[in-house]
This record gives sequence, structure tokens and C-alpha cells, in this order.
Amino acid sequence: MENGKSIVQNLLKVIRSFRRVNPSVLIGLYSEVPQNTYGFSATTRAVYDQLNPQYAPVAAEVDYYSPALYNFHVDGTPAGEELWAHSAAYAVRACRLLVDRFIKYVTY
Repeated sequence: MENGKSIVQNLLKVIRSFRRVNPSVLIGLYSEVPQNTYGFSATTRAVYDQLNPQYAPVAAEVDYYSPALYNFHVDGTPAGEELWAHSAAYAVRACRLLVDRFIKYVTY
């Protein structure tokens, strides 16, 4: 199976099962989409760009996404600050391509 396909299938199964039992509850995903949480760099961006469209069926099933804006790359250096800013901007842009509603989280 291609990378990401089994995850998408499992997410869809869980979301649909949860919705059957709790039809009035809003369902969202945190940190699952877009893929860019770990190891963001200029070279990994192309990998994430290929993975993220595979999550379109998941986007159609949830009410919102919450991209994680992890700040563990922030190390007090200008390079760390810049890497975090690029990662965060990418996460928000990639999320907007999949869903209209999203909530941003910044974690420490």
C-alpha cells in the first residue's frame, strides 16, 4: 500500500463509526492533516505535498482540521525561528487546500 493510504482508510473507518453513534457531535482531527508535523524542511516539503491530497476523503468526512503548529524547532536561533515560521505557514496553507474550517493550535 502506498504511504498514507492505510492511515486514510483507518481514519475514515473511525470517523464514520463515531458519527454513526454520535451524529450531532462535531468531529475534527488534530495534527493528522496536513502531514508536516515531524522533520519539516525544504526537502521534505515535496513528500508532504504528495501525501496531503490523499487525505481529501478524510476532509470530506470531518467538520474541521486542527493543524499542529509544533514549536519544537524553535531553539532561540534565527534559523530555528525561520524553520518554525515556514513549517507553520505550510501547515496552514496545506490545511486550507483540504478544508474550509480549521482551528490552529500552537504547542510547546
